[in-house]
Amino acid sequence: MRPTCVGQMKIAAPVGGEDRERAGDLTEESLSEIDVIAPIKILQQILKTPHSKSRVSIAVQRSGYTVVLNPGPGVQESEKLIGKRKNVLGVSFQNYAEASLGLSPVRQQVSTLSWLKAWLDNVMASVPELAICNHLNGVVQGYELLPDGISGVVDPNVVQQNCLAVLRFLQSNCKEDPGVYWLYKAAGEDVIQLFDLSTISKNHSSSASSFPLVVRACAHEQFARFILNNEEEFDLTAEANNVQRKFKVADLEEESLDRVMNSTSGSSHGIGPDRAPLTTAISVSLQRAAVHHVIQAIKSLMVTRQLISSEEEVEWLPTSSLDRKLWSLVMLLGESYLSLGEAYLEDGQLPQALNIVELACSIFGSMPYKFEERLFASALYTSFSRLTTFKTPGLSTTQGELVNEPVLSTTQEFTSFREVSSVRIFWATVWLIVGEIHVSLFENKLKKKYIPEGSEVAKKEEMPSEIVEEVEKLKKKLTAHSKKCNLCLLVNCTCGSQSKKSRGRGKPGSSGIFKFLTTSRKDDPESHLLAALECYQQTQRALFPSDGKDLQSLSKKKALVWNEIGQYLNDIKKYAEAEKAMTNSIEGFKEIGEYEGVICTIVNLGFIRQEQAGEKKSTLAQLQEQLVQEQLATRIGLTRGKDKGIRQRTAEKAYKEALEATTLDYVTSLGYFLTAERELGLSTEKGIPISEEMRTQVYIQLGHAYRILGVHLEAAGTTAVAPHVLESNSYSSYDSSPGRLSDISAFRGARDSFKILGEVGKALYASTSKELASCHHKYCLEFLESMDIEKAKEHALLADENYQRSVDGVGPENNPAEFLEILFEDSDMSFQFKEQSNFFQMLELDLSRFLEGRHISKEDEKELKEELLLKFWARLRNTLRILLTEYSKSSAGGANKSGTLKEMYSASLKATSLSDLNGMHALWTARS
Repeated sequence: MRPTCVGQMKIAAPVGGEDRERAGDLTEESLSEIDVIAPIKILQQILKTPHSKSRVSIAVQRSGYTVVLNPGPGVQESEKLIGKRKNVLGVSFQNYAEASLGLSPVRQQVSTLSWLKAWLDNVMASVPELAICNHLNGVVQGYELLPDGISGVVDPNVVQQNCLAVLRFLQSNCKEDPGVYWLYKAAGEDVIQLFDLSTISKNHSSSASSFPLVVRACAHEQFARFILNNEEEFDLTAEANNVQRKFKVADLEEESLDRVMNSTSGSSHGIGPDRAPLTTAISVSLQRAAVHHVIQAIKSLMVTRQLISSEEEVEWLPTSSLDRKLWSLVMLLGESYLSLGEAYLEDGQLPQALNIVELACSIFGSMPYKFEERLFASALYTSFSRLTTFKTPGLSTTQGELVNEPVLSTTQEFTSFREVSSVRIFWATVWLIVGEIHVSLFENKLKKKYIPEGSEVAKKEEMPSEIVEEVEKLKKKLTAHSKKCNLCLLVNCTCGSQSKKSRGRGKPGSSGIFKFLTTSRKDDPESHLLAALECYQQTQRALFPSDGKDLQSLSKKKALVWNEIGQYLNDIKKYAEAEKAMTNSIEGFKEIGEYEGVICTIVNLGFIRQEQAGEKKSTLAQLQEQLVQEQLATRIGLTRGKDKGIRQRTAEKAYKEALEATTLDYVTSLGYFLTAERELGLSTEKGIPISEEMRTQVYIQLGHAYRILGVHLEAAGTTAVAPHVLESNSYSSYDSSPGRLSDISAFRGARDSFKILGEVGKALYASTSKELASCHHKYCLEFLESMDIEKAKEHALLADENYQRSVDGVGPENNPAEFLEILFEDSDMSFQFKEQSNFFQMLELDLSRFLEGRHISKEDEKELKEELLLKFWARLRNTLRILLTEYSKSSAGGANKSGTLKEMYSASLKATSLSDLNGMHALWTARS
């Protein structure tokens, strides 16, 4: 029984001249009417029909509003399903866009079909122009550039319109949903015919009944590849796609896709109508649907094998072709499971992700990497490109995320992926996913994320039993003489360690990729990070086994992991190892020119040294207390005989060593922050952009490092060797320069660092100015005590300047309490110079600053402590009283001031609020 012809159409002849304008254009609106899933080769075949006399044979399947096209019987192997990937040779011309390059003998006329083929290759490769190199016996005679990518003999609009007409013809005549059809055009004819294959009974010849199954298998495979290569999420349920299954082909019962979409258990045996659907991420459902389609494709071919006995091989489907198709589907099944594992990773189901990836490796690795001389066409290029987009979650710096925006892999990198074999892409993707899983496991350990009891053990993923049997049969048939890897015991891997099958014993899991998939691995945070590092390294080896190339995105991931290892080791007090890890991170960032990463990691090195100094400082305090006790014991005679003086000297030595070690750590920490500042400057000079957040962070931490060192030096009453800014290629050693740092120079460094930040660092600038003023105040008192009046005045002047900077930075409106405290300290210093000639001028300056308290609002005044207000009024009245007493003794000028001061003093006694300072301020400013 022959299939029923349900329609035919005449292919339009090529049009030219005025008819070209009437042909119209293939617009987005017209295309939106038709949903088509088809390999590129099939679409090219349809596009060329008006100009080609070749035979056309296309399998057509309708599902809902979608038409799925695949190669039909008699099509050459080179045009099967995916077809060969073509690398269009690209060239660039000055002042022109990118163009593809074709060769043409000068004396040979180029056929219309050749022009059309070149233009279609351009369209599929997104190359806008076509350049023809005319040659004579290999000698270039000149170039011809076609800006539209096609010559005048063929009109693109006509080609597109003919293709649209064929697709509309299919949409109109493929009425059975679902239905299986055959689009056919004999060689040399211009009429295409559409045959309905679903009318063929299963009792007829195996050739006839098996063809719909092969078409179904192709459709399932094509749909799976569509899912795997699609980056957008969409609904695959039958209701969403308006799909109604009306009959079964060759008694092949398919598992409901809706049930698969609702399943996350990983086992097809546990799926049933009585089981409640589980909630999961959409991406998990999509990838499980891809697995479902590949399994259904394999089942279709399994039934096909049963229908076609070895004695009755069908001419169009020999056993070798069926084996090759099954081999390709098993490889695709491995890729589908791997994509499902990635989806579980994204959904946070990490144990399940490891199980799925293990299954994917076992399936894919069980097949030889090529069938005869044919290589497997991978569907993972899009997935690998997406994974190498920088998005490592959770890997951050102590002070915030290292990078705020994702960094995509370069176009050059993505192009190189396409040139890498499918096997290497698969294993590179495996290693990359497993590395990401270990990073996520580290995050969970670090955050002590709660995991319900029993949920950490994922249910083992299993394939349907009939698929397992089919894979085993094919494996035995194709790998009978293959070698196994010593490490992973697979026949297809990138471990680089192959041995004869007879030598491979044991089961997968001992080494290779399986070593990183087992649950028996160490489960501490550091082990997961080290595992991630090894996985990222293996990703690079899988892609580039011999030339040592590095992908920038992977190098960045490794640098980030080293950074995280350093922070973790620092948290558990392994400081030396932490610094080594940070050094590795810096080297990694520098290799790829990631200056922001370099700067951030140097800052982290500064934090590590600060923590070490902080721990030593607590020990230093204990040693200082012991020293004081020994000194007291010696002074009052509690130690006698041989012990006299020895214990004190021992305590002094221990304290001195601890002080030097603590000081060295603080100075080394400062050196790291200064190095970060220098790298910041170098990046600016080179025009390398650094985020404002990072710049701010560097100066904030540099200021804090200076301040902490200043506090330490002031308390210890010592100075320190000034830090040497480390060379950019050496971050793990410390060197020093001859200069010395005092507490004053340290506080000044802090103040100046905060000043660079402007408004952002205003409050910090004010507080360090106060600390610097207090330090100068302390030295002022010391020099007064030693009667070195000139040095005392020098420090008093510097103290006053910094008190004023602090007052200006804080302001009565912003922090009233801090403002008043600064006034009190500044006033205290003035009274140290009672015997000096400029004492009263200093008191007048103090008075003016006290009057600034009028800017404190009534609301803020209510929040101030009562004792603070009482102290303020007492200090103000005391200042007024001293000035009044002094100027009452003076001449006429002094008498004028005396009257003003008397009124102000009287007003201060009656004052009930800081707002009363307004009247006093008016009196004081009006005196002149």
